[in-house]
Amino acid sequence: MNIVIAGSTGYAGQQLTSLLVNHPNIKKIYLGSSSQSSSTYDAIYAHTKGIIFETLLDSDTLLTPSFLEAHQIDCCFLALPHGMSSKYVPDIIDSGALVIDLGSDYRLEDAENYVKWHGVHASPHLLDQGVYGLSEFYSDKLGGTKLIANPGCYATATLLAMLPAIQAGLIKDPLIIVDAKSGISGAGRQASQAGLFAEAAENIRPYKTGDHQHIPEIEQTLSQNQSSEVAFKVMFSPSVVPMTRGLLSAVYAKIDHTVDMAMLDSAYNAAYADKPFIRLLNQAPCTKNVRGSNYADIWYKIDHRTGTLIMMCAIDNLMKGAAGQAVQNMNLHFGFEETVGLGQMPLYP
Repeated sequence: MNIVIAGSTGYAGQQLTSLLVNHPNIKKIYLGSSSQSSSTYDAIYAHTKGIIFETLLDSDTLLTPSFLEAHQIDCCFLALPHGMSSKYVPDIIDSGALVIDLGSDYRLEDAENYVKWHGVHASPHLLDQGVYGLSEFYSDKLGGTKLIANPGCYATATLLAMLPAIQAGLIKDPLIIVDAKSGISGAGRQASQAGLFAEAAENIRPYKTGDHQHIPEIEQTLSQNQSSEVAFKVMFSPSVVPMTRGLLSAVYAKIDHTVDMAMLDSAYNAAYADKPFIRLLNQAPCTKNVRGSNYADIWYKIDHRTGTLIMMCAIDNLMKGAAGQAVQNMNLHFGFEETVGLGQMPLYP
């Protein structure tokens, strides 16, 4: 099959490129970059020297119906800045290609809610037509759509940590508290003062506390997967920590005294029994143990003293939090083995 990666020079885009260049079901990859078109890929990323040397095309050229049809494109990965995908997606869908959008453009189903959190949308009529690509919970819907909205990195880790408990009805208190920390690559490749070594090193920097853009997709997914009618609200506190990649989400929820570990074990084992990238641990997860892989390490514990359920998930923000999950979704859509192209062991140490 033939694919397009628009935004291939960002961190998520280059991770996608690195994964898909060795995917056995990919015949040809066309790489796009609006900021560095006409350059060769290995001139931008020296680690791809002798491996990936295609000339980059501008996204406005790469994503036209004429290009997509002439080159028989089967799948377009959009690793573009948030808000940019929506102007290309209608034409891509009309060409017959699958869209996997790594941005936030199609994660929310309600147009009014989208405007509240993200602003104006270029193709709001498609908001309710996409499938939210949290692979472990929506795999049965991925094959029948032409638009997959890849979840945000924080949303992925947070939802994987708590959805089994939510689905089993073990959490009834509406307030969910999330404390999440991510490596600096989650901010993207563009230069910024906050990304300078002197600013980022030896520093934990909270940002967008209580109003991060991943909050509405977390709440939307909770409402779709609960067994009761609780109106869950998420208090979300993200921070950037001085490491390149990795993300740890710690989730806290009040539970009834009747909930015990046997009930939790039953819920989590049932939810993840046949999920190849989920690893249930008996101790708190560490980001180093998933670095460079598509694994999600999950742990949970009841703090009986405070009546709180503690749930944690560690992922690589560029893999399970972005490119790895996008490839996983492509595999599921086209009926490939779910793990194809994603068999990397975590990088250690």
